[in-house]
Amino acid sequence: MIFNIRGISGSGKSYIVHSILNANEHEPIPEVPGTDIGVIGYHVPSLMTNILGRYGSTCGGCDGFGSQDEICGKVCRLKDPNLIFEGKLVSFSFGRYNLLTKRSGPIIFCFLDTSIEECIERVYQRREKRGKLGSFDEQRLHRHYKDIQNSKQKFVDAGHIVYELKSKTSVEDFMEIYNKHRSEK
Repeated sequence: MIFNIRGISGSGKSYIVHSILNANEHEPIPEVPGTDIGVIGYHVPSLMTNILGRYGSTCGGCDGFGSQDEICGKVCRLKDPNLIFEGKLVSFSFGRYNLLTKRSGPIIFCFLDTSIEECIERVYQRREKRGKLGSFDEQRLHRHYKDIQNSKQKFVDAGHIVYELKSKTSVEDFMEIYNKHRSEK
């Protein structure tokens, strides 16, 4: 089963994955199988899952990959027995991932309900830690928030399995959904 965590910058997408990685033994998945060339994700044996994305910093996920086509190809490659993936760019797209379900099988879409105010605060905190002082385009984050809400409704309307993760209990909520739907192959 494939699980896609969605939300705007600062919503907690990478936090969920970092929590999973911190709580479980995992091994890197190289870009080229059988080598140590370029980590593209992690295998978590105890959960029988792969995680797509790079998590060397607080932010992470699929945003470091070159294109949506590249991400979709990696999703298909790593989907068995289970796959978790997230990223800011992934979070906006409906059409590409609606089509991907026809190629890869069902995807469980998990949207974070983090308030826009909390996301903005978290983005400012991350920027401060990196030494980037000053403002950023908060209106852009507001537009992204609306875009993600629109894509959520499109997934619901298209008949996909969609969940909302509560900001304060997102890790627990996600793990409950994961355990309910994961493949046991």
